[in-house]
Amino acid sequence: MASLIASQKLIAEAFQRLPPARWILLSLGYAFMVVFFGMAIPIAGIIVPAFIVGLIFLAWTALDYRVGTVLVLVLIHISGTVFIPRELLGVQGLNPINLLILGTIFSYTISHAGKLSIPWTPSLIYAYLLPFMLAALLGTTKVHLIPQAFETMKLVSFSSGFGYFRDLFIKPNFVILAAFLMALVIQEARHPARYVHVISAGCVMLAGAVLGAFIISGASISLLSGANARGFLSILGMHANEISLCLNLGYALLIFSLAGHKGFSRALLFMALIAIAIAVLMTFSRAGIAAFIVINAIFLVRRRQIGTMIVFLMIAAIVGLIFFDPIMERLGTGVATGNRGEISAGRLDKIWLPLLDDFSLTWLFPHGPSAIMWSRPMLNGAILFVGHTHSAYLGLLYDYGFLCGALIAGFLIYLFKQFVHHYKNDSDPAMRHLFEGAAVAMLVMAIQGISDDRFTPTVAQTPLWCAVGILIGRGGLRKRPKPEPQVNHLKPYLQSQAT
Repeated sequence: MASLIASQKLIAEAFQRLPPARWILLSLGYAFMVVFFGMAIPIAGIIVPAFIVGLIFLAWTALDYRVGTVLVLVLIHISGTVFIPRELLGVQGLNPINLLILGTIFSYTISHAGKLSIPWTPSLIYAYLLPFMLAALLGTTKVHLIPQAFETMKLVSFSSGFGYFRDLFIKPNFVILAAFLMALVIQEARHPARYVHVISAGCVMLAGAVLGAFIISGASISLLSGANARGFLSILGMHANEISLCLNLGYALLIFSLAGHKGFSRALLFMALIAIAIAVLMTFSRAGIAAFIVINAIFLVRRRQIGTMIVFLMIAAIVGLIFFDPIMERLGTGVATGNRGEISAGRLDKIWLPLLDDFSLTWLFPHGPSAIMWSRPMLNGAILFVGHTHSAYLGLLYDYGFLCGALIAGFLIYLFKQFVHHYKNDSDPAMRHLFEGAAVAMLVMAIQGISDDRFTPTVAQTPLWCAVGILIGRGGLRKRPKPEPQVNHLKPYLQSQAT
């Protein structure tokens, strides 16, 4: 172990002390990659070059765990899309991001041997992860009740209790594991505010995927506003509501962080915000658009400056020329006719009400994540063929029961208060702006949770969990030592004087 640590440090120091040699090596390596790719792609396709690139990044991660952390946090934003494979070497659940996480943890362990500083967050573990795990363990006993059609239609990729636990507990928690990697980096960073660009890069990649899917579809903006026309996003592997949530969370963090950055850094954030805003509107998710409006309204109220107002009005006027009519048409779906089925996209009559009719004392206790798949309405054919409740609130009650659900809800409220506390008290002004945006991001999750997602970790929540990692790195969510009682050293002296 000692020799491994020494070799890692020697290689890293060699590259730092010899910048000309480093750039020569990088240039030669880049030239080799270009030639190799040109020869390998026609013969073996993209698989071999992609594998080589992965090995290069793993080697880079071994030299510096911060590189691996940045790569993980950027890529995990798009881990729900088709761009990230669901398995490697025939192993279900193994993907490049998982390997990067393991490589990053290994690199951090080696570079900090004997002086590991792992943040301890009892509230996150006991009030959030523990109820989640207990519910998932209970759910493993009900997998045999899930209709076979779910697996036939490829709505799930498991048929056993272990596969259920893997997909619905272990995989979602990689987002939290990535947040802890962020915390490890932040607690040692000299300029922690710069890591907001990691969130920006991940969201821009997802926004670029949305724009790319739109170009490939060849449709016009007005045609995509229809409820059935948003299928162009299906090629990405994520639902429009999930995409809009992820982008909105990132948008809230970035727009409030603007005030903490200057020059080129602020310009990068501003350009990212434009791309994210366009992508959010292009999802035509009604909950997403409503949350987007709320974010901007809160921002304008909190930043009452003439310059900000003018810039916003100019951008709104330009965007409005393209999106106003399609968005109003989308928001008005079913309103004119009073058709509540169209307004709720079938959720009210075909998911929520049948599930609420099944209300009983069993709701006190957890059923398990995605318990709707073996619910009585599902088995009786009285409900849509869906894998979750399409409401984070109803899902929290049904999947986790009132007991575990109360713990999870309590943690989220506590997390919101932590963001507000650090927004007011953090020593770094740029961090205060970020935490202000994180508090608004939690409101976004509450709004969009009405019609989709969950209150347990999902890929769509990645920007928020990045902010949680920054919060932990800045000392949030940690158990604070009790202040020692002050000893009155004058008391013995005063007593002696009195006698």
